[in-house]
Amino acid sequence: MRYVCFVLVSLIFFQCTQKNKNSNAAETVKPVTNDTFSFYDDNMLKHIPVGFKLDTINQEDKAGKYTSVFIKPILVQVAYAALEKKLQQEILRRKDGQMTSTDTISKAIETHEQVYLEISPLSIYKNKRLISYGFLHLYTEEGRMRPFRSYFSVNYDIAKKEFINFDGFFNLVSAADSNAVKHLVLGEIGNPDLSWCTLNNDIVFSVDDEHVYFYFDMFGIMGNPMGLVKEVNKKYLYPFIRDAYK
Repeated sequence: MRYVCFVLVSLIFFQCTQKNKNSNAAETVKPVTNDTFSFYDDNMLKHIPVGFKLDTINQEDKAGKYTSVFIKPILVQVAYAALEKKLQQEILRRKDGQMTSTDTISKAIETHEQVYLEISPLSIYKNKRLISYGFLHLYTEEGRMRPFRSYFSVNYDIAKKEFINFDGFFNLVSAADSNAVKHLVLGEIGNPDLSWCTLNNDIVFSVDDEHVYFYFDMFGIMGNPMGLVKEVNKKYLYPFIRDAYK
């Protein structure tokens, strides 16, 4: 009889212990979330990769009405000196292609008390085949509710010695491919109707080991009022990326 009681008490204790363990486990398990994509703000760049440094160029007019900050990545290895010169030329070309031309800034300074321009990197990446930069361009004048946000990127194939665009990085061989990538890239950006949207070389993107970043200007083609960056997990785009960049 004592043995039977001991067994019953032991079973009850074991069940209670397991119940507590399961309860504690349930409390610590994080809910499963969709890892397909996420959105980022102005603080994407978490660290400077090995082999790079940042160069900051500040400019201010004598009256203090115009302030410009230009932060750009620099390849520090001597072996990449020729490539670095080529990259800097392209960065400047794309920078100058943004909305803040010299004429625009000059006119803004004449009519506003304060004009501010900032260009800074959001992503910096290099592997044996590819160099990829993504940049944020902020421009504001006195009286604006918020800075105007636009973006540009520089993607360079080290082996081919040429800059690449959307068609150079992605390989879409069918309408089904295009449709799948269109929803991954353009879905949930602003305009819910993607039937009229097309994938073309105007799409701004940069990459790293795990993600492809797509940049959407403020009040751009997708009707997004803020300007944003969409980070897509590369594993979902992997079938559509050219073999050289996988």
